[in-house]
Amino acid sequence: MTNPNLPSKIRNVTGLLTALVLVVIVVQLCNAMLIASIPDMARRIGTSTESIGLTQAFYFLAAGLAAVALAGYSDFTDRRRLVLLVLAVTCVGIVVAAVAPTIDVLFAGRVLQGASGGLFPLVLRVLQETVPAGKFGWAMGIVSAAYAGSTGVDGLIGGWLTDNYGFRAVLAFMFLVAVTAMFVTARTLPELPRATAGRLDRAGLVLLCLSLTVVQIGAGLAGDAGFLTAGLVIAVGVALFAAFWWVERRTDAPLVPTGYLRSRQAWPVLATSALIMAGLLSVLNYTVPVLSQDRVHGYGNTAMTTALLFIVPVAAVNLVFSPIAGHLAGRIGWHRVLRFALACSVPVVAVLAYGYATQWLVVTLVAVFGLFSAMALTAINGLSVLLAPDRNLAVLPGVNSTAFAIGASLGITSASQIIAASPGGDPSSPAVYQLALWMTVITAAAAFLVSLTVAETNDQRIPNSG
Repeated sequence: MTNPNLPSKIRNVTGLLTALVLVVIVVQLCNAMLIASIPDMARRIGTSTESIGLTQAFYFLAAGLAAVALAGYSDFTDRRRLVLLVLAVTCVGIVVAAVAPTIDVLFAGRVLQGASGGLFPLVLRVLQETVPAGKFGWAMGIVSAAYAGSTGVDGLIGGWLTDNYGFRAVLAFMFLVAVTAMFVTARTLPELPRATAGRLDRAGLVLLCLSLTVVQIGAGLAGDAGFLTAGLVIAVGVALFAAFWWVERRTDAPLVPTGYLRSRQAWPVLATSALIMAGLLSVLNYTVPVLSQDRVHGYGNTAMTTALLFIVPVAAVNLVFSPIAGHLAGRIGWHRVLRFALACSVPVVAVLAYGYATQWLVVTLVAVFGLFSAMALTAINGLSVLLAPDRNLAVLPGVNSTAFAIGASLGITSASQIIAASPGGDPSSPAVYQLALWMTVITAAAAFLVSLTVAETNDQRIPNSG
């Protein structure tokens, strides 16, 4: 697993992880830290919150595209330089957004920040190449904790900065973290020369990026444009993926062998990831926060109280238990941890659906759900690395990042549609919250069933089957 030709200083796993954790935190800050600043951004720039929301949507679209494109390219270049380049582009995007006088400039800045979406699969690829097998599970858990554990904490910091200094202060904070990550990475990470001989399958990469991007657009349109329009857009994405499949079958050096895509090393991992995120995000980022702030049928909490009760505890649980889950997975098996976590999450959400009207019970169950989610996300991230195709080891983590985004979009869209479509015309009828939670029970159960089909491996790397 570890490249014997790497410089000896790579054996300093702690120093390496410090750099990679900072890189992952940059990704998470770009993803979530501006959410609390949306009203302030609209007011200071002189536009609507809907326009600001559109910049957020295009940021995630660019991030999904970057995840696939950079993952496909990473094994054909020096990954250290690529990480530093992406961090530099992200810094430029942060600065452009921070000084933006108009919505158009802000839009450009957020799209440039979307380059950060390619960093997480790059980090996973670097982990696989540099960390000794005995420490891989622990390292994967640390990185997963940084990716998920900062959620909530960054929201609180972002909210405080926005309330006191405005959204530009939030971007200034993000810039300082990104520059620090660049400095530490430049000092810690050695050169990581290209790992794959031959030429990059550019046609396959373009078609794969386009197909996944169009599917992601369709998933995002489901809430505003309706499921019919979204379905048509997703169908275009599926047609582009069919074209990608046709090209891959006819090239001598495919980006991803079609035999691999058909195997249980690929599609079950992606499907499980999408289902996990659909259930996780619909509960933690939509249903419970809306229920918490509903003054008629919910708990009537403020936004800050909601974050303290339902978001920060989940972030803390992720921070503590993701490294434990990674260490455990390295010892007893990644599949066992994944399936155990998903199997346990189903009854937790079922009890949550029954007892949603009792706030203290929901606070407790959301934290427990966060624990099993941390275990599941750590395990599925590890499997996306360990089951990647030999020719391009970063492709599966890259596509998996897009599967996360697609699943999150579909989960939140479905929950919002259920809550908005209350029988009797009341958009906040208590019954719709229970229905949205039952949707998550079904999603979690489906994720568990699909996880049973993921290919087994007793080693840190297995040969691809295609």
